[in-house]
Parts: sequence; C-alpha cells; structure tokens
Amino acid sequence: MSRQAAQQQTANSEQTSQDFRAHAIPPQWFADNMLMPSIAAIRQMFFILRPRAGKRGKRMRQGSPACPQQASTTSQRFIKTGGEPFSLPTAANGNAIMIKPIASGCLLLLLYGLSPHACGQLPETVRICVDAEEWPPFFYFEREGTRVTQRNIGYTVDYLQAIFEQARQKYTVTRMSWIRCQAEVKSGNLDMTVDAVSSPEREQAYLLSKTYYYTTGIYFFSRARPMPKIHSQADLKTLHVCGQHGYAYQPFGLGPQDVDTTPYTLSAAMMQLKAGHCDAVLEEKEVAIGMAAIGLTNYLKHPDFGYREVPGMAGSDYHMLISRQVPYASQLLRLVDAGINDELSARLRRKDVDPILDLRQ
Repeated sequence: MSRQAAQQQTANSEQTSQDFRAHAIPPQWFADNMLMPSIAAIRQMFFILRPRAGKRGKRMRQGSPACPQQASTTSQRFIKTGGEPFSLPTAANGNAIMIKPIASGCLLLLLYGLSPHACGQLPETVRICVDAEEWPPFFYFEREGTRVTQRNIGYTVDYLQAIFEQARQKYTVTRMSWIRCQAEVKSGNLDMTVDAVSSPEREQAYLLSKTYYYTTGIYFFSRARPMPKIHSQADLKTLHVCGQHGYAYQPFGLGPQDVDTTPYTLSAAMMQLKAGHCDAVLEEKEVAIGMAAIGLTNYLKHPDFGYREVPGMAGSDYHMLISRQVPYASQLLRLVDAGINDELSARLRRKDVDPILDLRQ
C-alpha cells in the first residue's frame, strides 16, 4: 500500500470515528433514561451503533426479528428510544453509520451494571405483604376448634394461589402492619399487596389490578345516643366519622380529611364510638360478618351498637396493588390481571365467602 493510500485510509478512519461520536446516542439520553426511576425506556433500548465498513459490512436482512426494518442507505437514519427519535447522518467519507442489533436489550443493561430485573423480567419469587390484622372472609387464620393456627385461608388466599399457579410463578406472603405494608410496596422493597380499595393517592403510588371482589359499606352507631341521620352517602360528611389508620374510604365518598383514622383497629374505633368521640364507624358488612364467624367480636349483634348499610352506596371494589418502583411492575400487573376473571371470582365467592355469610342467617 502506497503512503498516499495509507494516509487516505487513516483520514477516512478518523473521519468515520468523528462522525460516529458526533451522531451516536447522546450522553444526555442515558442520563434521562438509563438513570430515571422508571426504567420503561431502558427496556425499549435494544440497539448500539457502530460504523459500517463500506461494502464489506454485513447487510442486515429485512424483516429479521432483531432488526424489523433494514438499515436505510439514505442520508438520514433514525433510532427509537424512550424519548424522541434523533437522526444519524451518513458519514462524510461515504461510510454509512448503521444500527447493529445486539442479542438482547438486557445485554446492554448488564453492560451498564444493572440487574436482569431491569429488563422487566419477573424475579424468581414475587414478594407480597398483607395486613397483620385479619380480614375475614378474605384473608385470615384457619381455626382448629378454639386454636388459631398460622395457616392463611380465605378468598384472597385462594385467588393468589390460582393466579400464581396458572403463571407457574413462585410467591411469598408476609404479614405486617397495614401502614408498613403499603410503605414497603410503595418504595419497591416489596412487590405487591392485596385487599385494597382505590383512591387518588393509591392510583399515583401503585398500579391497580382489575377488581377481584366487592363488599357492602355499613356504618356503626352507638345505641346510647340518637341514631345519626344518614339518608344518603353525602350525609356522612356532616358527621364525625371514624375509620382505621391507613385505610382508604373513597368508596364511601370520603377523602382522608373526612375520616378520623386515629384508631389502628376496628376495636379501637368502636371504643372511640362508645366514648362519644365519633358519630359513626365505617366498616365492610362482609368483614364484620366474617369476624363474628371466626370468633372475634360480633359488633353486628353487640348490645352497645347498631348498624345500617350506607344508603345509595355502591359496593366497594377491591384490587391488588403493584409497586410502581420495581422494574417488572408492568409484567407483574399483566400476570395478575390475566388471572382475574368472573368465573374464578364467582367460584371462590361460593367457596369462601357465601358459607361465612350464611352462618349469620
């Protein structure tokens, strides 16, 4: 090779390198997308760039799975990222800058030291937390006579088993306070929780599954004082209403500012009601019946309290809550929603809920 030819080749190589650096993925894109809390954009990033070595470079086959569209030979090329596309002009020396697919977008993530879960893959075991307080007939401890076992049973227990067995996905369930459970899922330390109604705050903090059961809203009142005048759901806002700490009362038409949630348990709320610190205590009828059925206090037939259904109130819809902070949030939501259906809900309601409700008859 002559000295002139060698100098020309070196110049071409340097020009190609400059063009590549000038038009490669902007560093700000990685700052905006690779490091952002939500990594949805990361999962969409499946390509890296390299200079194409003229005629000797391999041409990608049109329609291949790794490259849906053959690289263009025009002067403007585009690559889709989590944000707006940006253009890649042809190098000044005539060598085209091509998009080379890598085997998997996950490989790129691993090169940047990220976990495989950043690709959206579900972990080996999904981590679920539930309220330490029992929520019969949906989630509670099995009884053997008068002995309380540590085995979880109920409608939600069976629903989780059906969902995850169908998906062949492992999961664990941990009991803790309801406040802590919600915080752990919100932060991404745990993956999901169950038995939750919707609220604006929860819709921002979590992904909500489809409705998988509903309940009937009731209110308790003290027999020692005149029964509160509640003719519609709106009348609840005129009263000093008590609930439980960490619970949402959106189905009752009440926001956090409308309910005194100082009590941590139903029994504590009922003591507040008896002491005259509340006009009414809100609860779900099916849960109150379930508590009586498993041997807890039967507030429905308590001499100190009466109850009524809230006039005009539709049923409370219950969901599973998925953390928005785990990289596989959308995959987990799809898995859960795929397992929720009317046939399963009806079958489990007949199995787990109706027999408990019939005990009250």
